[in-house]
Amino acid sequence: MNSLKAEVQTLISTYCSVSKIRNVELFSKFLFNGYKMTTLNSVDEKYFNKVIMAKMHLGMIITLYDDLADNPKFQDNELLKILYMLPFADENFKQELSSEQLRIYNLSRFLIAGLDDLLEGLPHYKKIKEFFLFDMEQVFSANKYSSLITSMPEGASSYESVRYGHFNMGIVAAGMIDLMGISKLKLTELGTSRSAFHHAQRMGRISNLLATLDRELEEDDITNELFIQMYLSYDSDKHDRKSCEEKVMDEFYSLAKKLLKHKQAIASFCIETYNKGIKDLHDFHLDLKGTI
Repeated sequence: MNSLKAEVQTLISTYCSVSKIRNVELFSKFLFNGYKMTTLNSVDEKYFNKVIMAKMHLGMIITLYDDLADNPKFQDNELLKILYMLPFADENFKQELSSEQLRIYNLSRFLIAGLDDLLEGLPHYKKIKEFFLFDMEQVFSANKYSSLITSMPEGASSYESVRYGHFNMGIVAAGMIDLMGISKLKLTELGTSRSAFHHAQRMGRISNLLATLDRELEEDDITNELFIQMYLSYDSDKHDRKSCEEKVMDEFYSLAKKLLKHKQAIASFCIETYNKGIKDLHDFHLDLKGTI
């Protein structure tokens, strides 16, 4: 575990040498521990460190792109257009970038290359890689939606925020990394597992909405689903904060029950343990409110 912590700290130092927007504890405390508590129980011990490191790369990519999409002080849609292509091609755009953009571009390339190297060492990488790349596209779609409503708040809608926002959590993508690291994975359970990850992803999104709303209000970030429901929802009645929070928590508990219904259909990992991990992640979100 000490070697894993050392690897994580080196990765964090590299990230923070380029981007200092976020509190370092988002990476050292929240992402690191959050990924450990939600990692599937049947990931092979020999692949555990590799899986956690891969998910740290994933979480940093999501964070880096997110800040360029919905933080008004750092929004850079032109750079994002280039970064969205990096996981799917190896084009060189350096001549088009400013020195600061180039630093972010190189960091993104570093994170994606590291992610690829880690995933290639997992037993089911080749078999389910295309699903993972599809999931990355969904993460980017969520980011693009955030960019759109940051640039034009008039386009915000509760429906689309719910529809696209949860993909920004990357929990389905993280689940696919876990599956890659299970040597005894039953591929016939892939679809059912992905359904479970989607329930968990929405649960994680709800936790994130509640934990980050105040910070995002301070940053003039209007992409939080609760903010949209309270102030920007042009397609439905506006609601006060308390009712919005109560509504999403009701949804959270309903999703937790749905998640457990996958128990009989999945043998590759323990759905009860995973469900507990997602609930623990919710509490962890709230414990770190004001930090993440």
